[in-house]
Formats: sequence, C-alpha cells, structure tokens
Amino acid sequence: MEEIKQESGQTAFPAAETGSAVFPPRRNKEKKRKKYRDGVSGLLMALPPVIGFAIFGLIPQVVSLWLSFQEAHSFDFAQSVFVGFRNFGEILSDKSFYLAIGNTVFYMIPTFVCIALGLAIAVLISNKGLRGKKFFRSVFFVPYVCSVVATTVMWYWIFEEDYGILNGILVSSFGEGARVGWLSTETPFRMAMLFMLIWSGCGYNIILYQSAIASVDNTLYEAADIDGATSAQKFFHITWPSIMPTTFFMFIMGVINGLQAFTTQQVWGDQVGGQGPNQSALTAVYYIYRKAWVEPTTYGMGYASAASWILALLIGLVTVINFRVKKRRGD
Repeated sequence: MEEIKQESGQTAFPAAETGSAVFPPRRNKEKKRKKYRDGVSGLLMALPPVIGFAIFGLIPQVVSLWLSFQEAHSFDFAQSVFVGFRNFGEILSDKSFYLAIGNTVFYMIPTFVCIALGLAIAVLISNKGLRGKKFFRSVFFVPYVCSVVATTVMWYWIFEEDYGILNGILVSSFGEGARVGWLSTETPFRMAMLFMLIWSGCGYNIILYQSAIASVDNTLYEAADIDGATSAQKFFHITWPSIMPTTFFMFIMGVINGLQAFTTQQVWGDQVGGQGPNQSALTAVYYIYRKAWVEPTTYGMGYASAASWILALLIGLVTVINFRVKKRRGD
C-alpha cells in the first residue's frame, strides 16, 4: 500500500478497508452458519430439562393453583365446581392443620441437632492425626444414602412394642415393667422419631462440613500458631467464620426439607392408627396427602391443592426471612 506522509514526519498507513477485501462474503456466510448451528445445538441440549420442568413442574403447579379454587373430589375435573377462597378459609379454620404445622416444626429439631453434631464430628474426623478417616466418613454417610422407606421400616421393627429388638433387650434386662410403648404412646413415639431422623441426617452434614474445613486457607492456621492461639480460638475465629456459608446452606435446605417432612411420618403413622398416637405423625405434607387420597369424598383434590399452596407460601416466607437476616448480618 502507498505510504502517506503526515505533517509530523511519521509514516502512516491508510485504514484497512472493510467489506469484501477483509471479510469475504463466503467467510461471513460460514460464520453465520456456524453461529446458527451452535445456537441450535445449545437449544436442543437445553430442551430436555426445560420440557421436563414444564411437564412435571410448571403444568402441575398451574393445575394445582386452578384446583385450589375448585371443589374437586376426583380427577374428573369436568365435575369440579368453582368455590373461590372457600378451601383456604376451611383450611385456616381447621385445628388439624395447625396441629400438622406444629408437628412439622417439632420434627425440624433434628435439622439443628444434625448441624451441631455434623460440625463436631467433622472437626474430629478432620484431625490430621486420626487414622481411618475414610472408614468413619463412610460409616456416617451410609444412613443418608440408604432408602428412607427401608430405614424407616427397619427402625419400626426395632421400636415395635411387642416384638421389637429394643423392648426385647429392656425386658430381658429389667423385666416386663421396662417395656415401653415406643409407637403407641405419644411422647415415646416423638422421641423415637427424632432419634431416627438424627441418625439418618447427620452423615450429609458431616461430609459437607469436612469439605468446607478442608478448603480453609491453611496459612491462617499457621499465622494463628505463630501468635500462640489456642485450638478454641482458631476454631471460633478462623474455622467457624470460614464455613459460615456452608452452615447457612445446611440451615436453608434443612428448613425447606423439614417443612416437607412426610415419608418417615407416613410409614410409621399408617402402622399406628393412620396418624400416629394423638396425631403425632401428622405433618403438613401428610395432612395434604390424607385430604387428597385418604378422605377424597370429604375434602378432595381442591382442598389438598389449597393446603399445598399455603405450605408453599410458608416455605417461601421462611426462606426470604432467612436470606434477609443473612444479608443484614453481612455474611
């Protein structure tokens, strides 16, 4: 290209011409085709989860919202009758619903116990001088990965009043007077349920806490050792603040899962009067299940759908409050 002399005496070159000289039409078409193929490929890869969510998530939610304003006692929606907010009013005036909410909150106690126990055990397992870490980690995690129904049935036969292993040991050791109605009396039933939930829930927290502790910057501990910090000081000033996001995650997920408690209570409840002694197994989701499937002629799908949306709003409210509290604390 022909050089152009500028007034400054420096040599400059004319700006490159745009258009076909630099980017030929053929190359532009190839780029557009590649971009189009990439877009189509990405769309096809994203479609399966989107379709799955639409079929099993979005559509059922829309139908459930519509049903919550209907009186529907079967899946024949043509026979449903619009009743407005009547279902919501009846639920909020039902004492059994508030009992179910109370039971649900009570069975969330293992959430906080498992967080504390999980942290304590994870700290012990993370000790560099401890041998067999993989073995202990596996032992604690096995109950979490086992089938919930299978473990619930197993514990049912351990606590069974007449033929259970636990009562067999108590009676053989202390006589017939030591027999306890673990599943037929309200307080022992609740205590047995709490014990089972703690046993099955700690393993998950232990694994998460151990991973979080392992990711803490080791130079912080080295600096604390130089300053003469004790083990307690290192835990409360280094370990605990560093694993706070993990703790918050466990708390949020534990609360959400706790508000949806159903399987263990349903398995035991069906064996003992349908809802446990004095309805002690009746949780919010179990309440919804019974209204839809056990008592459909009296309540039905519309009533159960309304109860589901009340529970969903409650879960959303608790989650929002937790996030706002965390944000105010600046964690």
